[in-house]
Amino acid sequence: MKRRSDNGARDERFEAFLEYGKENFGDAVEREDTAPRVFAEAATLAELELPPEFEWQRYDAESVRLVVIAKHPVLLRHDRALTERLEDGGAAVQRLNETRRLFHLWAESKTPKDADYYGRLVLDRVEQAEGAAAILPTLFAGIICSRDRRLVDIETARTMFDAAKSVTSALGDDDLAKRLLAVVQTAEALQQLERDENEDAADLFQLALESNPHELSAAFGAALAAAKTGDDGKALHLIKEIVAKDLARLSRALKNSSVSQFAFFLEHAAAPKIFDRVEFVVIEEGIRETIEGVKGEIEDAPKMLHLKLNRLGDAHVEDYYNAEINSELFFFRQFAGKFEGVKNAYILSTSESLMKKFDDLLEWIEREIANVFEARVEREVARYNEIIRDNESEYERIKGDLDGQNARYEEEAKRRRDSITRKYDKTIEATRESLEGIDKSKEFKPSERFKRSMIGNLAVSGVMFLVGGFAHVMGLISSGEDGNFFTAGLKWGVAVFVVGALVSAIIAFMAGDEASSKRKRLREKLESLEDERKRESKSLESALERKTRTIRELGRDRLRNVEKDLDRVRKERKAIVDRISGEQEAERNALIRRVRTVNEKR
Repeated sequence: MKRRSDNGARDERFEAFLEYGKENFGDAVEREDTAPRVFAEAATLAELELPPEFEWQRYDAESVRLVVIAKHPVLLRHDRALTERLEDGGAAVQRLNETRRLFHLWAESKTPKDADYYGRLVLDRVEQAEGAAAILPTLFAGIICSRDRRLVDIETARTMFDAAKSVTSALGDDDLAKRLLAVVQTAEALQQLERDENEDAADLFQLALESNPHELSAAFGAALAAAKTGDDGKALHLIKEIVAKDLARLSRALKNSSVSQFAFFLEHAAAPKIFDRVEFVVIEEGIRETIEGVKGEIEDAPKMLHLKLNRLGDAHVEDYYNAEINSELFFFRQFAGKFEGVKNAYILSTSESLMKKFDDLLEWIEREIANVFEARVEREVARYNEIIRDNESEYERIKGDLDGQNARYEEEAKRRRDSITRKYDKTIEATRESLEGIDKSKEFKPSERFKRSMIGNLAVSGVMFLVGGFAHVMGLISSGEDGNFFTAGLKWGVAVFVVGALVSAIIAFMAGDEASSKRKRLREKLESLEDERKRESKSLESALERKTRTIRELGRDRLRNVEKDLDRVRKERKAIVDRISGEQEAERNALIRRVRTVNEKR
């Protein structure tokens, strides 16, 4: 801390500047960076696992030694990277930890002899380290050679810092390498700033910010260097960025509803240390404007929050809180209890965000109240909807059964129609074939019948010719005196032939009559079969129609009954919803009004 001045007026101005800082940030302005404090801060940062833009730790030329001992999160990542990158990474980290232990002993040495001893041991370790494992030993050596009065060697310090930067740059262009390089550059620039090598320090701080824009210590150092070199505009710009980084971390804690994080970020804010530096007095007016500009209009937000929490308790709406609301209320109670009465510009700066967050919680509670009442209605609606779904399912089932029965009856009708068709078609076809066969058959043609009869007649007449001839010769019959075998046989044969011809003629005549008679019988049979088929088909269709109509009517009755039930249940549902909504509206509105009274002015 520097409180140097050229004259008494400057001392008075610095004291006023310092007093303004205390008014806004309390004892954080002059709080010393002790080893336990720095170690605890580094450990907490590592546990929080913050994004790079929030994972910064402010240190100066003195406290940087404590930061590198405590293993800043960037340095912890470097240790893990060594373990993964090197074949003997585990052993390399063990050697690095031993070097860190020796550096720690140097930093905490109580006697010049011990400091000289441990400082030289650390310097010896530099020669043993290689590659990426040499970054921290050379950084340690640079700090020792810059600060230890017995070992001060500025050229050696520069050489050590250059070696650390060279090895870090060789790691590549990834985020860890850049952030590690920024730590080395910032550490060296802080030592330069202590030696009043302000322009060199300003350039190196700028490089550190280019390596890692989130390296707050580089921004703080750069602001100091700018103030010391007369670049007031740049100094004020950097201070505004520092304030913005502080507020960004506090806003994150507020958003995450974490009082512990908010308290941690408030305790380790960077801006309070601005007022402990006499160099910034030259831009006091701009700094005051910056601080005043971030303050909110609510004078004591934690006290107001406490009051509103009490009012909310008096509203007695706890039954409507869910787990998330209870968690948020726990945060607000903790916040009000911890920060009520605390005077801090940053608490003022977050006051509006805090109260907006609380207002959002009240709206959330209102929504939950409305949701609870809506849930009551929805439960009734769900009960009726279940009944409606059952009825709709019954409706569809009945309809499906009807469709299935109709399909089955139609299939059965088709089968029976086909059976009737097969049954009569075969007989009718045979009858028709018989009818057509009469005209084609020779049996029923008179000429054919006469021809066959005459052939038979000729045969019989020939036989009678022989029988008559032999009978005459043998004297069995008499054919006259002059008769002989031939005449006697001819007489008998002609007589039989004439009779046979007459018979044949009669048979031929009877064939036509028989054909007509059979044709008539077949036609009558055919007509009878057609009539029977029509009667049976008609009877079948009538039976099917009666059965189908009966099933359809029964199905329609069942469907109408289900539709009536559906209509009744829907009306009941509407009536219940209207009744419950009406009954609950007054109660719900009364509860919401209670919540809204929390923000009413009294």
